[in-house]
Amino acid sequence: MQRFDQTSTADQVIEGISLENTHAVVTGATSGLGIETCRVLAGAGATVIMVACDGAKLREVKEQILLQQPEAKLRAQRMDLTDFGSIHRAAAEILLCHSAIKRLVNNPGVMACPLVRTAQGFEMQFVTNHLGHVLLTGLLAPALVDATPGRVVNLSSAGHQFAPFNFSDPNYNGRDDDKGQSYGESKTANILFTVGLDARTRALGLRAFAVHPGVIATNLSRHKGDGDYDTLMARRPAAGAR
Repeated sequence: MQRFDQTSTADQVIEGISLENTHAVVTGATSGLGIETCRVLAGAGATVIMVACDGAKLREVKEQILLQQPEAKLRAQRMDLTDFGSIHRAAAEILLCHSAIKRLVNNPGVMACPLVRTAQGFEMQFVTNHLGHVLLTGLLAPALVDATPGRVVNLSSAGHQFAPFNFSDPNYNGRDDDKGQSYGESKTANILFTVGLDARTRALGLRAFAVHPGVIATNLSRHKGDGDYDTLMARRPAAGAR
């Protein structure tokens, strides 16, 4: 069996694997890991539905990938993860064109941003990193089940070590804002969602995985200020602690 480590590239991992005649949905498709995920899946033959909130950036990234891979099968889909109405509309448009989806990669997130609430009253990190993806996954579930065996990949983080999930006040309505703790709670929520989803769908052939991609320089960390990284690292439990 081929073994991979932190030096392995995405192209090496997918080498020899054909995804022809399959469909993959990738959220956060216009930056960082999302772009690379779209590129690699398309290179293996998948039809990739690229999802992001900025239509202009979607078109730009799509053209960038097509310049590298003229045969890539790509479709751009606008969706705002912080707006449940937008998620419902996007899911309906995706299902109208694709009744069977082999892979869903729930990729984007925000990290340590100041306290902001969406129009629907949700704390920004909680809704962007978790709730929006839960809703999208549920809406696409019929197409995911129809394409089994398949998988849902939720981009989580070792940041789940920063905080357990607070079920009583996930939106910080009665607590002082703590952007690092909020991030950790949202990442813990990713993992709890993944475990729960996999338990409910594995018998159908749909598996769910939570992935820590490592510490990578993307715009995820654009909100972090001086000292924020050290503060976050200090939240991790000591080695061997549970």
